[in-house]
Amino acid sequence: MGRIISCIMILLLMTALLVSVSASATRSENPVVETELNKISGAPAQVNAFACATPWEERHIVGDIYEYTTTLKVGAGDFDKIGIHRVVKTCGGEPVQTKAGVTMIPGTWQNFRAAYLLSAQTDVPEIDVNCSLAVYLATNDIDVWGIDLRRSFVPQYYSHTTVPYCNHPDADNCSFMKDWNVSTYIDDMRTAVVFAGITRLTTGQEPGKMFMLGAGSGGMLTYAYANDEARPELPPEPWGLRGIITMDIAYKFDSDTEVIYCTNYSDPNTSTTMNASDAACLRYRILKSMYDNGTYYDDTAISMKQIANSSDVDPNGTSPTIPGFTNEEVGELLLSATYLFQPRPQPPQITGFHYCTGSFNETGHPAGLNFTNADYMTDLTRSLDAFRSIGCMMEEEAIMCNCSAVVDVPYDDNLGNIRLPVMYVGGGTGYGGEGNYTTSLLRSADVTNLIVPGYGHIDMLYADCAESTVWAPMCDWIVNDTASDTAPACTPFMN
Repeated sequence: MGRIISCIMILLLMTALLVSVSASATRSENPVVETELNKISGAPAQVNAFACATPWEERHIVGDIYEYTTTLKVGAGDFDKIGIHRVVKTCGGEPVQTKAGVTMIPGTWQNFRAAYLLSAQTDVPEIDVNCSLAVYLATNDIDVWGIDLRRSFVPQYYSHTTVPYCNHPDADNCSFMKDWNVSTYIDDMRTAVVFAGITRLTTGQEPGKMFMLGAGSGGMLTYAYANDEARPELPPEPWGLRGIITMDIAYKFDSDTEVIYCTNYSDPNTSTTMNASDAACLRYRILKSMYDNGTYYDDTAISMKQIANSSDVDPNGTSPTIPGFTNEEVGELLLSATYLFQPRPQPPQITGFHYCTGSFNETGHPAGLNFTNADYMTDLTRSLDAFRSIGCMMEEEAIMCNCSAVVDVPYDDNLGNIRLPVMYVGGGTGYGGEGNYTTSLLRSADVTNLIVPGYGHIDMLYADCAESTVWAPMCDWIVNDTASDTAPACTPFMN
């Protein structure tokens, strides 16, 4: 218990640094806060990480919106740590009283800033600093928290070389990733949720559970987290979820869902149709074979970064990736025809998968993105994490594989026990309505499915008009699900 008390004291000191408030502002004598802090004894594993937290760093974003960041050590390895972000409206150097809190989980190859705060990282002149989901929610008095998963701390290159980190002979094939799987990330997410909950209490927010939001594979992890929290043998968690939002993902596929793809897209005669769940089983087997043979990391993002860089520095040069196309065109194909880059022989998760909806001319060459700034997406690609854990990828595929004879994982065992309010937002040309099936498996009486016409997989985070079509409905859902009466609609900040 002394260890727990010590950690709480360290957290209170860090919180004081965060908001530059007096001792009275930490509400250390508030009986409500004291009661909630005492509950931390139920989660010692999470609190142990707090003692090794780095000092808070403050960054001004725009107007009265600030970002605060710290890093928590969650294991013995060099990269066993997570980043914690808080984006919040402030007044006089203190967080304002917010309407709700949300923890945001980044998607594939992304850290928090790349997923939800990219507008504060880019120098593309057409992109306003306000144009990120985290800023939009914070502007509307929602307390935004986010996590950088362990993979985000693995550098792109080995120290003092230009060799990708995991490819360097001294990196031991990144064997530290061997045990990084969905369970690892659930534990890390719980640490982040507990940390956020305590910090909110000690900075004047009302006690209560927070929402969780995840896009893409972050949505997969959000469902996995809610599934774990819904285990019937567990008592209610004091730091549990208030509700969840998932964006453009299919956690489970209906038995009738099929995926159509070509084994060679230059030859239409190679078109193949496969049951979507069976395709997931096949991808699982391929990844499992790699894992069993000692490969624990995926470095696809390295190639994606190289394509983006060539598109930027030599746009009119001939691409070495696809003959007959320029570097700029291949960079655009990576976004608007992503399925062309699917590693063989793996089938894609859905037919015609693409990150952003685009147009094509009569020769099949890309003719621009429909909703999202291409230069902005170049910045996004450059900011991606370089490596992913194959152990986590393998288990994500196992979730979508409905054949227990192939693999059985616990991450879908309690979907029928999830009673939380749920919102699913899908892109009309992304996973779209395929994500509705998962929500039908839950026991929630409060389910909202929103399909945005025309949008691809990541258009919902980065499109020029995403505020009105995606962010505002999600913000309204959070606010109205928190308030006892119908709350005012979230306020737009752009025309």
